Amino acid sequence: MLDRYSIKIGGQSGTGINTVGTILSKALKRSGFYCVSYREYPSLIKGGFASYKIDFSDKEFNSVSKKTNLFVAIDKWSFEHLIEEVDNQDIFIYDKNLIRVSEEQQKIIDEKQVRIFDLPLTLTAKQVGGNTIMKNTVLMGALWNLLALDSEILNSSIINVFNKTKEIEDANVACANAGKEMLESDESILTRFKISEKPKEKISISGNEAMALGAYAAGVRAYFAYPMTPSSPVLQTISHFASKTGIIVKQAEDEITAVNMVIGANHAGTRAMCGTSGGGFDLMTEALSLSGITETPLVVILAQRPGPATGAPTWTAQGDLNLAIFAGHGQFLRIVLAPGDNQESFEMIAEAHNLAEKFQTPVIIMNDKYLGETLYTTDPFSSESITIDRGEILENPTPESMRYQFTESGISPRWFPGTPGNTFVGNSDEHDEKGHSVEDADKVEAMISKRIKKESTAHSIIPEPEYFGSENAETVFIGWGSTKHIMLDAMKENPDKIGFLYFKYISPLRKEKLIELKDKGKKFVAIENNEKGHFADYIQMQTGIMIPERILKFDGRPFFIEEVVEKISNI
Repeated sequence: MLDRYSIKIGGQSGTGINTVGTILSKALKRSGFYCVSYREYPSLIKGGFASYKIDFSDKEFNSVSKKTNLFVAIDKWSFEHLIEEVDNQDIFIYDKNLIRVSEEQQKIIDEKQVRIFDLPLTLTAKQVGGNTIMKNTVLMGALWNLLALDSEILNSSIINVFNKTKEIEDANVACANAGKEMLESDESILTRFKISEKPKEKISISGNEAMALGAYAAGVRAYFAYPMTPSSPVLQTISHFASKTGIIVKQAEDEITAVNMVIGANHAGTRAMCGTSGGGFDLMTEALSLSGITETPLVVILAQRPGPATGAPTWTAQGDLNLAIFAGHGQFLRIVLAPGDNQESFEMIAEAHNLAEKFQTPVIIMNDKYLGETLYTTDPFSSESITIDRGEILENPTPESMRYQFTESGISPRWFPGTPGNTFVGNSDEHDEKGHSVEDADKVEAMISKRIKKESTAHSIIPEPEYFGSENAETVFIGWGSTKHIMLDAMKENPDKIGFLYFKYISPLRKEKLIELKDKGKKFVAIENNEKGHFADYIQMQTGIMIPERILKFDGRPFFIEEVVEKISNI
């Protein structure tokens, strides 16, 4: 299996472990490692057990492992959780003044031959002029020295985060330096890795942050949302650079307001979007129908987490596919996209807006907590990879122009309110080509048929799924969205044994490649983070192809690399 080293930091929510993990992740990347950093935390502002896991290697990878090599406990509660996970010859660091090891815990330590470093973290932080929370910085210094890595890289990463005042910067650097004095360098830990310059040229970023940057590159100039995990980081990231970019950001009082503000902005000619999770998207579905009948572009980020109702709000899932595909009442085109990595998260925001404006219809772009919040080592993004296509816009409509004109494609030329030359009615009732309400049978049928034509038009331009692996593989895994990461890493263990058919354009569904592989006698296996295999069911609905063998996980956690490699080896 891919050679990697893994650090897991545990503590209560609100004790700063996310900051510690982020600093260490970026410092490791700057040191020449590829990193994947994955968070688990309860739905509490403070309290409960949370963890931040950093996997790193000198080889490129994008998956999370179950295995941990070095554990760090910020408090006694996290020590009690993490001590149950230790394996042979692991390393464990904790604050000696906060934790008392029981006889049962000591037995585990002895049996597993765990190397223990009980350090006076809190006391040291206070001695060098810091405060209690700065014990985390002392810890980073000790850990960094144990890994025998360049202290200047860690210090610069600390300063980048704690850059509020010179006093705070100096106190944190002093704490990190004090931590380095606690542990001697252990060069043997990382000697098997060959540090590369290549990761230093990359960035460390999450899927949600990539979407936020993609929104700006795509020409989005308004973002409206009500905070809801795990979509909130998109709102936060866009708001951070709003003053520099001119993007209007508003936290609405609820999801209904947010989505209708997006429709209003797009109706007026501004690229706008919103983001939410399952429960918030439920509230938006009536507005999707409004977008459909008024033929107004609408882009919504649907960040998935387990449901129903509030479910497990800070965990991950791929359980909202049916919600996205079939949301809203009545017949109209919905386009559903699901990026599987950071580059796609960045680029497909533009694709979503292009499709929304070309077809004048809702586009739902799906990610999940795992893809959205995990930090990956990624190539820097470039706006050169972004194409903006606003569809057919009439700059000079004439008195004869019809906003809902009947066309072969089902797509009518549009113009924005206030454009000289003509007006139209943006009507949520069924209407004629001008937008006036109608109830005559033939006119109702004609307008519905016009909108339905968009479905076949969209199907003709949606790209086919991507195929990875050997064309001679007898077994082909089928997945969508964030399963891309885990499958591509797992396939490295058996490059010729399986293929992977990856869908990022979900609906309308392109099925030609799927049928081609079926006709060649390939055995299909679906892999999904939900309880039934929703995408496999959708494929059967659209094609008649049954996929009885399914690898499913629905406990709120993503697939770990070991789990999928084992499944592949048993095929």
